[in-house]
Amino acid sequence: MKRTSIFILILLLMWSVFAATADEVKAVTVTEGDSVTLNPRQGLKEIDLLLWRFGDKGSTIAQINENNISYPNYTEIFKGRLKLNQTGSLTINNTRAKHSGLYILHIDHSGGKLVMNFVVTVNEPSPLIDAPEAEMMHVSVKEGYPVTLHTDVPQLHGDELIVWRFGDKEKLMAIDDKEIKSKKIYDTDERFRHRLELIDLTGSLIINNMKYTDAGLYTVKISSNKQILYKKFFVTVSGSGLSSGAVAGIVVLLLLVAVAAVLGFLYYRNKNSKLQKRLDGVYQTASGGDVTIKPETKLHPGDEIQWWFWNELSPIAGFKDGKIFTSNNPKWKGRDRLKLDKKTGSLTINNIGRKLTGKYTLEIIRGSGENIRRTFTVLITDNKIAAQKGASQTLKPDTEIQRDDEIQWLLGNKNDLIAKMTGVTRKITYPDERFKDRLELDKKTGSLTINNITFKHTGVFKMKISSWRRNKIQVFIVYIPPEDKIFTEGDTAVLQSGVEIQIEDEVEWKFEGSKSPIAKIKDGQIKFPSAGPGERFKETLVLDKKTGSLIIKNGRPAHSGRYCLQIKNSTGAPIRAFNVVFHSPAENQEPALLPEEQKLLPRDFEDIVYANERTSPV
Repeated sequence: MKRTSIFILILLLMWSVFAATADEVKAVTVTEGDSVTLNPRQGLKEIDLLLWRFGDKGSTIAQINENNISYPNYTEIFKGRLKLNQTGSLTINNTRAKHSGLYILHIDHSGGKLVMNFVVTVNEPSPLIDAPEAEMMHVSVKEGYPVTLHTDVPQLHGDELIVWRFGDKEKLMAIDDKEIKSKKIYDTDERFRHRLELIDLTGSLIINNMKYTDAGLYTVKISSNKQILYKKFFVTVSGSGLSSGAVAGIVVLLLLVAVAAVLGFLYYRNKNSKLQKRLDGVYQTASGGDVTIKPETKLHPGDEIQWWFWNELSPIAGFKDGKIFTSNNPKWKGRDRLKLDKKTGSLTINNIGRKLTGKYTLEIIRGSGENIRRTFTVLITDNKIAAQKGASQTLKPDTEIQRDDEIQWLLGNKNDLIAKMTGVTRKITYPDERFKDRLELDKKTGSLTINNITFKHTGVFKMKISSWRRNKIQVFIVYIPPEDKIFTEGDTAVLQSGVEIQIEDEVEWKFEGSKSPIAKIKDGQIKFPSAGPGERFKETLVLDKKTGSLIIKNGRPAHSGRYCLQIKNSTGAPIRAFNVVFHSPAENQEPALLPEEQKLLPRDFEDIVYANERTSPV
């Protein structure tokens, strides 16, 4: 914006010089990558000569002479971009900042002479993008896996401007300007920090280590000298449920394109490189567990080992000259959780959380000059279970229970004990009053059944198995999917919490796309911190102090969207979500709601998705 303001100020000064000689002056603004058409005055007849010049002393870039159109000074800056028609209108395709400036039109016609000045300002990509004819693709991915959004462009020609955006607000994610060979990764809310990759050959986007909060609408705009293409992707993220073999196959398939592109580039840059790359495997573990990555490569005397994680600027672990070292970056979360085996090169990661999942690369540097590089993917496979309100839900462990195993079922960040079975004697107790007469612990399998489940019985459950031979933790995230609510414009909508608020409870309501709560209760006080995007909730909300239910007065279509209620207390921060639609009475068709595959965890909160990693292993 600062650049644009300065440029306009300079051009305003130029107008005072040229306006005296020009019949008309017009200001035109366009977004980078878009086309702009400069139109002369309507009704001109019998044009003898028409000249378009760029800059006050610039050469003629397009002209009409006795009905013949030509581009006499077709400079590199306008290569393949100009189109002049018989009316004198000049179109500039695929604009860039370098096309900002003064365009002067000279016309000799039957009525005399005419001079027009056009001041063109080319802005950086705007906050919003209009893509009414964009192709919509539906993409589903498992949490923790990478996903590639394909542009389906067979080959780029070098003049394209590729812009990737995310969400209803169309936030900039990435810009790839092929003409000047410039890439920019934008991270305005740090949502995709260190997880984005652009594929050079096609402009496709790779998002690594997908999270529930990454679900939503992605838009790409590809501008070239010939055309502008739009494409939309609606991405849904679901829990892991594939076998390890299937997981490995999917990850290999998604990453091979990127690996092949990198290999080709390196070969082009250095044909003598002996670099070897392969994707060696996928390792899965539960939150708080340990994982050991085994390269299964025989090490030679004098080999130097380096382990790299994602985009870390230095190795996280390794050994050289017989000495083991670990990362010296104090901000890296896994600094104190690594153990390196000097004999095998295996790397063990203890107490793993989501921030330690993703791509690990082993590089073996041999004295002969040969480099061996191997890549591994580490995933967390916690169970996420969508329960139906009022129904029964059984949490089943993935291991067989032994006779001397003690079983504990825990809930929330404070690991409240809700069910326990002793070893050998198999005595079962249910100490938590919240679950009175609702729980059933199976003596044979250790499975826990929750009957008549409600909103307050959701959250992060942990099953802890303890005996002299083992200690094992398995995590289950139980949630109730969003409810659909349809109202007519002008109605008063009540979104019921379904619970009674306790003194220590903190209540927050959020609306999709809004970082700040639109309503909250804290320390018994009701507040409305934000009026939402565009002040749409100003003087429309009421919050029930006893139940935390939200009331929307005089509902409008602008109030349609996803609402998320979070009640924070000692048991954690369970979430309840509502898909709300306010439709006009004139509408004859049913309003569209989210498809079933999108009704997963509420995307606007992270607590339930990541609560397990913020909880210390028990």
